[in-house]
Amino acid sequence: MTLTLVIPCFNEERRIHGEQFQEFLLAQPQVRIIFVDDGSTDGTLPLLRTVAERAKGAASILALPRNGGKAEAVRKGMLAAMETGCEHVGFWDSDLATPLDAVADLLGVLETQPRVEMVFGARVA
Repeated sequence: MTLTLVIPCFNEERRIHGEQFQEFLLAQPQVRIIFVDDGSTDGTLPLLRTVAERAKGAASILALPRNGGKAEAVRKGMLAAMETGCEHVGFWDSDLATPLDAVADLLGVLETQPRVEMVFGARVA
């Protein structure tokens, strides 16, 4: 089961934990990540380039020329993800407010319940 995750980013230089993405991708060879830089004006794009380089082909970057908002970054990223030929696409917040470990839980639902076509997660306080 292959998965491409879209990670929208706007001025996230101080919040992106590149090493966590790298560790996750090494442990999950069936997952690819598309980081969507939404016109960041800080050091986000260079940081994403470093993360993608260290991910050895498991991560790529879609750099948008100007900020269009999170929804537009997700939409453009999802369109790019669907072109990769993966079985599943999803999106995740770049600050990892929801840990990447939760990806396995969501994929588990898709694997064990073939009639399910879409899975959502929500943080509940």
